[in-house]
Amino acid sequence: MGSYPVVLRATDATGRTLDRTWTLTVATGTPVGTVFNFDYTGAVQSRTLPPGKYQFEVWGASMAQDGRFNFAKGGYARGTITLTTSRTFYIFVGQVGARRNSTGSWNGGGNSGQPYSEDGGGGTDIRLVNAAWNNANSLRSRILVAGAAGGFGQTGAGHGGGLEGTRGNNTSLWSSALGGYGGTQTAGGAGNSGGQAGSFGIGGGTPGARRGSGAGGYYGGGAGVGSSGGVAYQCGGGGSGFCSGHSGCRAVTSETSGTHVSHANHYSGLIFTATALIAGNASMPNPRGSGNITGNPGNGYARITSVA
Repeated sequence: MGSYPVVLRATDATGRTLDRTWTLTVATGTPVGTVFNFDYTGAVQSRTLPPGKYQFEVWGASMAQDGRFNFAKGGYARGTITLTTSRTFYIFVGQVGARRNSTGSWNGGGNSGQPYSEDGGGGTDIRLVNAAWNNANSLRSRILVAGAAGGFGQTGAGHGGGLEGTRGNNTSLWSSALGGYGGTQTAGGAGNSGGQAGSFGIGGGTPGARRGSGAGGYYGGGAGVGSSGGVAYQCGGGGSGFCSGHSGCRAVTSETSGTHVSHANHYSGLIFTATALIAGNASMPNPRGSGNITGNPGNGYARITSVA
C-alpha cells in the first residue's frame, strides 16, 4: 500500500481560493491470490516481492522412478510470512535422482559414482543469497527447505524430510545390507561400509562403488553400503527439511558460521508462521494438481502465493 496527498483548489467569484486536502491510499503490493510457480530448471530462479503477506511452499525431489524398486519420494515444507519491505528471494528447485550416471543430482543429490547406480534427489529451498547451489554462505541463507529422497536400493531408499530424512531400508532381497541414514537438523546422515555421510545441503556420495547415494536437503542423507552381485541393492538416506520458526528446527548462527543455535529462528529475522514440515511418506498438497498426494514424485517444485 502507498499513501499520497491529494489537494483540490477552488476559487469563488470574489477571487478567494480554498484548498482541501485528502489522503489517497493506493494498493501497490501483489494482489491477493497471485501465485508464482517454480519448476525444475537446473539453475537458480528469483522473485522480488513487494511488502505483503505470502505463503511459501517447497517440495523436494524423489528418487528416479523405476517400477522395479520401491519408490521413495520428496518431502514438503510450508510457511507464511509478512514482508514490510521489498525483498528478493532465490529459489533452488531440486532435480529428481539421476539414474545410470555419476554426476550427482542438482541441488544436493549425492554422486553415486557408477553408471549403474543412482544419485539421491536434490532438495528444494528458498534462500537470501544468490550463488552456486553448493556455496556455503548461500546454503546458510536458506529459510525454507524440503528434503529429497535417497538414491535407489532394492527395498527402497529413504524418503525426504520432515525434521529428519528417513533411512534407506536395511535389507535387500538377495543380501544383508545397510542403508544410509537420513539427515537431521544438525548433521548429515551417516553412511555405511564406505558410503559417505551427508553434509550441510549435500547428500553423501559413493565414489568407486555401486550404491544408492544420499539425498539433498537441509542436511543431506548418507549413502548405502556396497553392492551384491554388481547391482546397487542398497539405499541412500533422505535429506532433512527446515523452516525458519518451525518447532524442532535448528537454525545456524549467521551467513558465515554453520554453528547451530538452540532455536528455529533464522538469523535474517525472517520467521514463518502457520508452518508445516512433512516427510515424503505422508500426505501433502499436490504441487502440480488438486488435492493431496503421498510424497512428491519426480523433480522438486516451489510456490509463492500472495495471501490475505
